[in-house]
Amino acid sequence: MAIHRALRLMAGVAMAAALVPAMPVLAQSYPSKPIRFVLAVPPGGSVDALARVVGQRLGSAVDQPVVIDNRPGGSNKIATDIVARSAPDGYALYMMGSSQPQVEATALGAGQPRPFDTLRDFTSVGTLVTNTYALIVHPSVPAKNAAEFIALAKAKPDSITYGSTGVGKSDHIAGALFEKMTGIKMLHVPYKGLGLVVNDLLAGRVQASFGALPIMAAQIRAGKLRVIGIVSAQKSFQFPDVPTLAEAVPLPGYAVETWIGVMAPAKTPAAVISRLNSEFNKMLKDDAFVKNSLHPLGLGAWPQTPNQMTNLIRDELQKYTKLFKELGIQPE
Repeated sequence: MAIHRALRLMAGVAMAAALVPAMPVLAQSYPSKPIRFVLAVPPGGSVDALARVVGQRLGSAVDQPVVIDNRPGGSNKIATDIVARSAPDGYALYMMGSSQPQVEATALGAGQPRPFDTLRDFTSVGTLVTNTYALIVHPSVPAKNAAEFIALAKAKPDSITYGSTGVGKSDHIAGALFEKMTGIKMLHVPYKGLGLVVNDLLAGRVQASFGALPIMAAQIRAGKLRVIGIVSAQKSFQFPDVPTLAEAVPLPGYAVETWIGVMAPAKTPAAVISRLNSEFNKMLKDDAFVKNSLHPLGLGAWPQTPNQMTNLIRDELQKYTKLFKELGIQPE
């Protein structure tokens, strides 16, 4: 009996030892062909710009090209369907913004079927960056600061139109929350991408945007647009003299944070996820990459583990579902 137990134990140890190299070997063999970043936005926005600098760096690190595939529309559903239905092998990745759980929460808050189930259909790879959003207006708007903007909106309800990248996305949330907390009323105009919002804002077809500051920084410096206040909790390193809306009004508790990360199809092997997360975190901890590639886009590095990203998404789904229910925001 003792001999048999010893033989069984030795066999078990041998099997375990044989399995140990499996995951590292898989990680080392991945990738062996081009990787595709699928984006839910058109070219020109912060997600697109980030995908290109990260894709170039990742491609060099793994010696494989990274292809950018822009699939806007459907409140992210077109892009999410493509990646969710792709083989879980790490060759189709979804570069996701914080608008993803926000759009999902919009449906949940309205008691409607959600367009996708992020935590069911995807595996977190890790967050990459944080973004800075701000209240930005066309020069024809006479308001020079937050107090003047609020006074103008109160004097003429619905006279100010603000564009967003879609119902339930970060810039829409920022505007709707600002309306609720200040008691003003504006007209919301949803678009299918930030580039479209910027074009109409520059042309004066909409008067305001609670959008991504980095994308509009050049136009602000050129006097073509004006920044009123920062939506995020922290000031922007690009415009350090511009106050946050929370401190300018003041409006305690007002802030909408934005971030961008990467997801893979559900059931993607842990070894592939680990390899990707490792490569992303290497570049995000490289000061030269952050300074030369991220800061020009107005983005700050935010490396996280897959588990941390999953917990972040879960927390935001809960927070925004409650918020949207209170605000009465309905899906597109």
